[in-house]
Amino acid sequence: MSSVMCLLLVLIMCLSSCGYDALDEGYKDGTYETSAEGYGGNIYVEVTIIDGEITDIEIIDHEESEGISDPAFERIPKEVIEEQGVEGVDVVGGATKTSEALIEAIEEALNEAS
Repeated sequence: MSSVMCLLLVLIMCLSSCGYDALDEGYKDGTYETSAEGYGGNIYVEVTIIDGEITDIEIIDHEESEGISDPAFERIPKEVIEEQGVEGVDVVGGATKTSEALIEAIEEALNEAS
């Protein structure tokens, strides 16, 4: 009887550790425009979702300092697309406020798409 109980417990533990991805349908398709307050003003972004995946992120407008903000504007959208979310995307040194605002605006768009 105890071996049956052990087997049952092992089976329950194995099944409970498996995720159920069918509930995670990804993002709703569309184009989402949002903004967040950066160092020099609002940063406006447009996030495009196709087939439930992030396919494009464009910075529509901003008042950030040219040159200083460029690395954040180049790197962060690429990383978000690669990661399919903002989780784990770090700010760019020297453009911290710009990076934080860009990530915030993208995250807001993704929340709208959820």
